[in-house]
Amino acid sequence: MLSQVQFWAPSAFPAIAEKGHLPMDWMQVLFASLAPGSAAKIRVELGKTQAFGDANGDGAEDAAITLIVNTGGSGTFTSLALVINDKGLPRVSPLVALGDRILVKSLAIQNGTVTVTLLTRKPEEPMIAAPTVEVTQVFTWQGGALVPSK
Repeated sequence: MLSQVQFWAPSAFPAIAEKGHLPMDWMQVLFASLAPGSAAKIRVELGKTQAFGDANGDGAEDAAITLIVNTGGSGTFTSLALVINDKGLPRVSPLVALGDRILVKSLAIQNGTVTVTLLTRKPEEPMIAAPTVEVTQVFTWQGGALVPSK
């Protein structure tokens, strides 16, 4: 469950501050049951693309990460999260859905904004088509969450 992912995420913050990156052994893959006793599992992976910078204007380095979720079907859903450095303690933002079977090309934190560049498909293309359409999304930190910039 994603709440479990948010529980695990704060343990990585000392490594972020100390090394300037998220170690891949921190949370490569997390499995969570859909329901007690259920054989169905949710697979959550830390995406390979990460960015660091001050996202909330407090002068401390924060981290933008992606989480890749597979619920056992054909979809692979990518979400964006911000790990805010709150006086040395990590605060994980609510997740922002980026898309199904997309490819994140880059993440950046600059001037209080989080920019995601990704590849997706045209609306009329089937989901099995390779993502080739580049899209850039920009978010700002407002009220404890990432919101799309206008």
